[in-house]
Amino acid sequence: MSFEWFGPARSLRRFQSRISLGYVLLIVFSGVLGLLGTRPWEAVSSEISRLAALESEVYAIRGTLYRQVKEVFDDILLGDPSARNEYGAFTRGIEKRFDQLEQQLRHSEEMRLARELRDAYGEVLRISETLMRNTRPGPEGQLPAETQSILRLMHTEIESGAFQHYEDALARFEALLQRQHAEQTRQLAFLTRWVPVVLALTLALAALLMVYSSAHLRRHFSRPLGDVLDATRRIRDGDLAHRVPDRGTTELRSLAQGINAMAAELAASRQALVQSERQAVLGALIPVVAHNIRNPLASIRATAQIADTPGLPADTREALADIIGASDRLAAWTHALLSYLHPLQPRPVATDLRQVADQALALHAAVLDGRQITIERMGWSQPLVVAIDPELLEQAVSALIVNAAEASPPGAPLSLALGAHADEAWLSVRDRGPGWRGPPALHGLPPLPSSKPGGSGLGLPFCTKVCESHGGRLEFLSPSSGGTEARIRLPRRPGTPLSAWAATAEAEADPAAPQGTAAQGTTAPLSAALHTAFHAWAQRYASSFDRPRR
Repeated sequence: MSFEWFGPARSLRRFQSRISLGYVLLIVFSGVLGLLGTRPWEAVSSEISRLAALESEVYAIRGTLYRQVKEVFDDILLGDPSARNEYGAFTRGIEKRFDQLEQQLRHSEEMRLARELRDAYGEVLRISETLMRNTRPGPEGQLPAETQSILRLMHTEIESGAFQHYEDALARFEALLQRQHAEQTRQLAFLTRWVPVVLALTLALAALLMVYSSAHLRRHFSRPLGDVLDATRRIRDGDLAHRVPDRGTTELRSLAQGINAMAAELAASRQALVQSERQAVLGALIPVVAHNIRNPLASIRATAQIADTPGLPADTREALADIIGASDRLAAWTHALLSYLHPLQPRPVATDLRQVADQALALHAAVLDGRQITIERMGWSQPLVVAIDPELLEQAVSALIVNAAEASPPGAPLSLALGAHADEAWLSVRDRGPGWRGPPALHGLPPLPSSKPGGSGLGLPFCTKVCESHGGRLEFLSPSSGGTEARIRLPRRPGTPLSAWAATAEAEADPAAPQGTAAQGTTAPLSAALHTAFHAWAQRYASSFDRPRR
């Protein structure tokens, strides 16, 4: 498993790996410092001990040499019979010490001075043995006269000559040992001063690692975790608009994104539930109201038709015609409201959008011609096949054409355009009217107030409902050249949101297949009834554009 050691530690696993690596490096650093400090300390201590041992050896040799010289005087002056034996024992002891001394020497200067010291001792030994061999006391312990001169010679040769040479060599050797001892003492003092610094540095690194880990956990874990807990409490209390701040480690950010997505889905579900409940209430209320309205309307219309005879005055007949028209419009509005509240269940088949648009245009051809509105078609060169319910979508397109025709001034063109991307197809209707002051929010759109003569305010909501039932959407654009463009966007595959589509071919089915037969074979009787009723309402609605009013 690989970890990214550099860059921001936004993951708990990466942070844990960094902290573990930090502690390992701290341990290694402490061990290296310990080794670097212990070995010089041991080397200096060992060198100081060696120099002390050398100094002890040379002093022991010097003391033994003095006792050896004393045995020379005892042998010459006192005639001590044991002096020669003691002299030999001292000689062997000194030789042994010189051997031990040479084994502990390490530097060339030490070896040179040790050789000078041993040569000086050999000179003392040579003169002492010569005197002991040539000098004997008299029968009564008195030295003969020539012995006095030998004694003076011994004093001169041993004490002032060879022994002085030995002392000089010993002094030089001792001076070297003292210089080396002073140097080692300085190094020991240096190491002694740096030991607390090294310990303090190790403690500082450990404290820095602890502070870093604590601050990082508090900033990237503790606080974001508190945000998550606070968000869950607020969402539990019903505040579905609250969102968890997107901060912290990768794991907490993923958790926050999941909670935010859950809150958004809960909010959408609650809104849909409220909408469904309101729709259900309206669905239960409107049929009762419609039933109570239809019967009186039928009686009023029948009475007006019966009363409308050729012998009545013109004003009376016009009033009766208005009564009949108003009754028809109210009945159409009631029927459209019932259709809008009825749940839509599209039965998609592969349909060419050009055919749907042409049928909707043919439905309103007379009205468009009467207003001298010309039709501009764009994207009609090739078929654009989409899986839709052709009858429901034709009703939606009819509503958009009716709105566009109402908004367009007489003689202005009306543009219909088709297009497709990799995941969606679209059909737009554009007028040349004054345009929207602000495009309406169409999701969950209630019936809009209508200023049209026969308008029910249900055209755009019904169109929105049809688009959403197909997995698409209705949107309004405001072109820079003026007017309003209503665009229906549909997925290239049925039942999937627009953003989820991958690229597909232009045709989902064989364009040469007979579309009308398939549509007739798969459309439910209820859809056919709704389609017929909507067409009747649209005809009456469109014919009211230019109806004269009092």
